[in-house]
Order: sequence, then C-alpha cells, then structure tokens
Amino acid sequence: MRSIAVIAFLVLLVPQFANASEYDLEDVDLVSPEMVQSLDTEGVRTTLDLLKQLLTSEQRSAFAARAQLDEASVKELAIRLELMQLAGVGAKAAALLNAAGVRSCADLASRDAATLLELLLTTNAEKAITGKDPDQLVVADWIEKAKTASIRLE
Repeated sequence: MRSIAVIAFLVLLVPQFANASEYDLEDVDLVSPEMVQSLDTEGVRTTLDLLKQLLTSEQRSAFAARAQLDEASVKELAIRLELMQLAGVGAKAAALLNAAGVRSCADLASRDAATLLELLLTTNAEKAITGKDPDQLVVADWIEKAKTASIRLE
C-alpha cells in the first residue's frame, strides 16, 4: 500500500517539473568561462538561475553593463535561456529556434509545427547549428511545452 502512495505522489509531483530544463552554466557554451566564475560568486550556477536574473529589460541592461556586453547580445542570451527552460530544448536547439526567428516562449507557443519545422530545417541547412534536425513531433512538443512555460521574459 505504501508503494502505491509513493507512486501516486510522484505522478502528481512530476508534471510540475515536466516542462523545466536546467543546465549548469559551465556545461553549456552560452557565456565565457570568466563570466561563469563571476556568476558563481553571485550564486548563479544554472541556466534557470541566469534566466531569473534577465527577466526584465532593466535586469538585462544592468547585466549588460556589469558584464561589459551590448544589450542586444544580452537580450539574445535571455531568449535562448527562456527557450532552454523547456524540457528537450538544449543550447543548440535554443540557438536554432532563435536563428529561425523564434523570439520567446510566447512566440514559440503561437507557431504551427509544420511551418516552423520547415523554417528550422532551412535555417539549420544554411547555418549548421545542430548536428541533427528536429522532426515534426519534437517541434510540436516544444510548442506545447512553450504554452505552459513557467518563466516568461518581460
């Protein structure tokens, strides 16, 4: 009976986290190793930690000044981080989505899977961002997860 209770608890708990992905900053090529060290001293160690630091334009401006980066680069970083919170979207998939013109989870959520797939395939053929092209089921899954993304850029 106790096993059933544990399984029931996990079934209820897991959907809350099913859409979230989180990567150690040192494991993804988004910011320089020096920046990773600097962020670590501030307690920012994961992609979700950094995303939470870049939610508003004011936060992004402050980060850009602190990191000596231009604001457009920080905005692109924030977009990629927002997309990476979706389970199944890593750094390369986020870069591909961004290069194909996806500007936020809200934007991704509004896309048609077949149309977006064609755009992603064309973009990847031109820019060779990922080693493997996504398929329509994967793109449809990203779109569905984007509809319920818990963290949104402002």
